[in-house]
Amino acid sequence: MPRPAVLSREKIAEAALRVIDRDGLAALTMRSLGRELGVAAMSLYNHVADRAGLESLVAEAVVSNIELGDVAADAGVEVRRLMVELRGSLNAHPAAIPLILTRPTASEAALAPIEALLEALARAGFTGSDLLGAYRTLFAFLVGFAQADLAGPVSSGQPATLDEVAAGVLRLPEHAFPRLRACAVAAKTSTSDAEFDYGLTTVLRGLGITSDDFA
Repeated sequence: MPRPAVLSREKIAEAALRVIDRDGLAALTMRSLGRELGVAAMSLYNHVADRAGLESLVAEAVVSNIELGDVAADAGVEVRRLMVELRGSLNAHPAAIPLILTRPTASEAALAPIEALLEALARAGFTGSDLLGAYRTLFAFLVGFAQADLAGPVSSGQPATLDEVAAGVLRLPEHAFPRLRACAVAAKTSTSDAEFDYGLTTVLRGLGITSDDFA
């Protein structure tokens, strides 16, 4: 008879992300997580108090692997680097994005990237309410773009692909929707990375954050 798996909060978070990535956020339950780990669901409560605790643990796992050691000397470059890193973390587990918004966590691992971003913004000259406003603006852009990358609501079982959306727009009458059709044509050769870079540069410039690296 095989020995039961040795549980830890890290293993639980990894298994929960596997369930979410494969089957969606709604599929994550203590029972499904127990099956994923090969343990009784009740044994999970030795490590997480309840469903809310599990969701906070997952939210922490999504953003806690960002590289923080090599800080760029240029504050603007560092802000951009951290935004790109955060986007990569969200894109790696898109179905978990709602947890980032609804399950804030006070764990040091989860908040370290946010502190690093705030520090970069402070180095760029933001203080007090301006620091808060700059952070919220960047965070809203980041999460909004990550959800837009899914081409539909994160809760949708079958979101439309970008190609399907573009094809639908191109079926509209040209005389009534010339700009939408032009964007649909441009989308055929565009990439999400290029659009994120354009949007991020625009937001940073709007905040007055500049750098020779993206002037």
